[in-house]
Amino acid sequence: MMKKSLWAFLVVLSLFAACLAGCSSTEADAKGKAAEAMKQVYTAAQKHDQKAFNQLFSHSNIAADELKVSMMMFADKADAAGGVSKLNFTEIPQGKLKEDAAKALKDQYKDNWNVVYEESKVSTPYFWILQNIDGTYYVVNGDESEKKDIVKE
Repeated sequence: MMKKSLWAFLVVLSLFAACLAGCSSTEADAKGKAAEAMKQVYTAAQKHDQKAFNQLFSHSNIAADELKVSMMMFADKADAAGGVSKLNFTEIPQGKLKEDAAKALKDQYKDNWNVVYEESKVSTPYFWILQNIDGTYYVVNGDESEKKDIVKE
């Protein structure tokens, strides 16, 4: 009887540990996806992959001819920085944004928005707005701004 109880306890404990590992890895997997999408934007630009670049902006209101010019600008920035790895992308949780910025984003995008802060030694800081649509992050907007103007201190 004692062996069966011990066995049952170990099975339950193993299932619980597996569930915790699965839950935390799912959260960890979700974290960083918007920042990773921004790296993909710059990588596509550097590779002159207009199709991939356009796809990442396909939910924005940017015209195709403007995207061609934008891709060249993104590629130039990544090259000037010494590669995509030299650009820093940080996701800013909604709760860390100043109230007026968060309200404006919520008014425009409802609850489906992520903010990625980009900084490098070769350009001014930039905030990117991305939306998760069917598990893929798309760039929908962006703005040049200092971190102190958007993020709570």
